[in-house]
Amino acid sequence: MEAAMRLVARRTHRPPWLGASSGGTGRSLGRRLKAALAWEGLELPPPPPLPEHLREASPALPSSRLPVPASAPPPSGGEAGGGGPVEGEQAKRSTARRSPKHVLERLAEWEAAGEPLSPSDLGYVMMSVSKLRLAEQVLAERQQEFVLSAFTASTDFGAGAAGGGGTGGGEAWTSLAASSSCYGLRAWSGSAQDRLLEALPSKINAAQEPFTRVQVGMALFGLHRCNDSSSLRAVLAALTRKVIACEEELQGQEIGNCFYGLQQCSDSPEVRAMLAALSSKLHASSCSMSPQELGNALYGLQKCGAANTDFIRAIIANLAKRVAACEVRLPAQNIVNGLYGLQTCRDGPEVRALLSSMAPHVRECPELFVPQHISMALYGLQHFGESPALQEVLSALTERVLNCQKDWKFHNAAVALYGLQ
Repeated sequence: MEAAMRLVARRTHRPPWLGASSGGTGRSLGRRLKAALAWEGLELPPPPPLPEHLREASPALPSSRLPVPASAPPPSGGEAGGGGPVEGEQAKRSTARRSPKHVLERLAEWEAAGEPLSPSDLGYVMMSVSKLRLAEQVLAERQQEFVLSAFTASTDFGAGAAGGGGTGGGEAWTSLAASSSCYGLRAWSGSAQDRLLEALPSKINAAQEPFTRVQVGMALFGLHRCNDSSSLRAVLAALTRKVIACEEELQGQEIGNCFYGLQQCSDSPEVRAMLAALSSKLHASSCSMSPQELGNALYGLQKCGAANTDFIRAIIANLAKRVAACEVRLPAQNIVNGLYGLQTCRDGPEVRALLSSMAPHVRECPELFVPQHISMALYGLQHFGESPALQEVLSALTERVLNCQKDWKFHNAAVALYGLQ
C-alpha cells in the first residue's frame, strides 16, 4: 500500500521543497502532501467528499462526470402506459402523451385554464419534465407551483378537487402514476423537492395494483438526487411495500436502477428494510448484468453500505458473483463507480470476493485511467484491511498510475491518499 501511495505522490506536481517521495511512510507522505496543499492555499477534501465535489475539481472528464444509468424503458403498452382503452377527458389528453415537449405544452394550457390535474396527468408531467432536464429550467415558476399544488392540495382520490391544481376527475392513483411521479423527483430540488417527498407516500400507498418490475426500477431510480431526510425515508417505507409485493423477477436494468437510487440514503430502519427487500429480489433474479448495471448497483451503496448488515453482505456477495460472471471487461467509468461505491462498506469475506472479481477488470480494462478515475477508485478502499484481494486491486491500480498520461492535481492526489490511509 505504501508503494501505491509513493506512486501517487510522485505523479503529482509538487513544489521542489516538498522533497523526494521515496523512502517515506504513507503517514509522512500524507503530512507532506497536506503541507504542500496548505502552501498552495488548498485543503484536503472533507470526508466523505461528494461525487460532485470530486468532479468539479477534475474537469478533465467532460463526457463521463456522472455514472450514466441505463434509462428506464417505457412501461408495457407504450410510453403512455397502462394498456386498455382511454375514454372521455383522458382520451383528449392522451394525444399529449407522445413527447415530453408536447406534455409541457398541454400543461401550460391546463394551467392557464385552471383545469385540475388527474393522477395520470401528474405522472406524465413529472416524467416529461425529468426527461427534459431540471424543473427550474423547463417550467416557469407559476407552472412549478401549479404542479406542486396538484400534489399537496388534495388527498381525496375518489372525489377529486376542483381548482387550485388539485387532483380531479375522480381518478384514483395507479402504480404507473405513482412510479412515474417518483421517477420525476430527479428533476426537482430544494423546497420543491421537499414538498413532493412529503406528498408522495400517500399517493404510493393509494395505488392498489402491484408495481411491475419496470415501475419498481423507475420509482427507486428517481430518488438518486434526493437528500437524506425523514420525508425521503417515508417514501422509502412506502416503496418497500411495493418492492416486496412485486411479482416479477427483476432484470439487470431494474437492479442497477434500484440500488443507484439509494446513493444518498444513509443507514436507517427504512433503508435497512429496503435493502432487505432488494436483497431478496436480487437473490431471486437469475439474470446477467451488463457492466453499466453492475457499476450503477455498486455505486448506489456508497452511504447505505455502512449498515454492514447481513443483507448488505448478501448483496455484495451476489454482486461479486455477477461481476465475476460478466463476459466483457468493465469500462473504466463502471470500474470506478463500483469501487467508489464501497467507501462505507466494511472489510469481510464478501467484500474481498468482490475485490477479487474486480481485479481482472481493473488490470485488463482497455481504457486509460485518468487521475480522477484512480483517486475515486482508491477512495472507495479506505475501510479495507490488508488481504490478497486488496493487494491484487492495488497492484492493478498501481499499473494504472504508472500509465496515466494526464497531469495530476493536488486534489486528486489528496483523495487517493485519503483512501489509502
